[in-house]
Amino acid sequence: MDDSKVERTLAGVVAGHFRARPGRWIDGREIAQIAGCYGWRTRISDARRPPHNLNIRNRQRRVRTADGQVFTVSEYKLVTDEVRSGEGARCSGHVALNEETEAPRLF
Repeated sequence: MDDSKVERTLAGVVAGHFRARPGRWIDGREIAQIAGCYGWRTRISDARRPPHNLNIRNRQRRVRTADGQVFTVSEYKLVTDEVRSGEGARCSGHVALNEETEAPRLF
């Protein structure tokens, strides 16, 4: 399949969205606006497989609103070689923040 056909699929649009924002956490609701509210998780899964082969990470966190409502925020991030090398430079000490849990981890 040529690149022009790949980018016209919803998975291609989602892959392009991540490529334009490497290393940035993106709220699932933002992705749902471009990939559809019923298929955005599938489009992320599709972007992880050929022909895109993106390394997309996920984290979830619970948020409490001012009125006491609790909901889960699901965020996704494209990890590239450039982002990985940048993370290594930031983690030059003995303790780093685990981005998945926001808890300290030793390495």
